[in-house]
Amino acid sequence: AGLRGREVGPLLRRRVERGAQLWRSSLASRPGARIVVSGGQGADEVRTEASAMAEHLVAHLGVPQAVIDLEEASTTTRENLELSRPLITGPGRAPLAVVTSEYHAFRTAGLLERLGIEGSVVGARTRPSYRPGAIVREAFAVAAQRRWWCIAAAAGLWALAAWVLVTRP
Repeated sequence: AGLRGREVGPLLRRRVERGAQLWRSSLASRPGARIVVSGGQGADEVRTEASAMAEHLVAHLGVPQAVIDLEEASTTTRENLELSRPLITGPGRAPLAVVTSEYHAFRTAGLLERLGIEGSVVGARTRPSYRPGAIVREAFAVAAQRRWWCIAAAAGLWALAAWVLVTRP
């Protein structure tokens, strides 16, 4: 979702705010609930996304620094989950809720499943004008992840079309 200078950008800010909201709501039943922020430093960024998210949680949302864990090496959603695994799984851990943008929730849920990490995915609101392009990008990403299924489906459709054309009177 990216940074704007040293601060979280609007898309990332919505994710962080949604995460803080979930954390607060879980405190009644899970006083030991934690927040894991995950994200490395992009080539065009002056700091890691995780450090900017942690700072935003503390400075603007009143989350105590002591409940925040950082994973600062990842550059993709898959790496976010893989490198955060030691922080989010194990005995005594609270149920996992991964917060991402709403358009990204489907692919993230698939990654959780493929990585064998139990948890749910919660989508943070995305500005309506941003959604169309983001949804197209996600569709291509899902197709790339499941390329063999897409190839099989395309081959099946071509075969069906050929059969219709050949058997048509």
